[in-house]
Amino acid sequence: MKIEEFKIRVTPEQSAIVQNVLFNNGYSWVTGCQNIVIHTNKKYLCLEDGYDALPRELCYYNKRKTFEIDTLEELSFEEFLAKYDIKELRKYKLKKLNKLNPIQKFLKKLKNVIHI
Repeated sequence: MKIEEFKIRVTPEQSAIVQNVLFNNGYSWVTGCQNIVIHTNKKYLCLEDGYDALPRELCYYNKRKTFEIDTLEELSFEEFLAKYDIKELRKYKLKKLNKLNPIQKFLKKLKNVIHI
């Protein structure tokens, strides 16, 4: 699947998921490393066109300021999954819901029922 250029803020867990989605679609790190999840401590990732007509490559930003001034489209983690891996999005939402305390779960279900 072709994935458009983007930038994204991630947690370590989200970084691993984003990397796996990209690897499963034929993308790699700018270094050429593919199918190995690395740099999960980096909060800011991007997929951008490579140099010398290479395909898009995954890279990271060391600083928030650099991330913020880059003109690539910013996706939230859930937007990324909704566009490129709907199955993973469902698993992520279910896992997120299971982490909520019982009152939060009830309120979330209630909100979905009455469409607030």
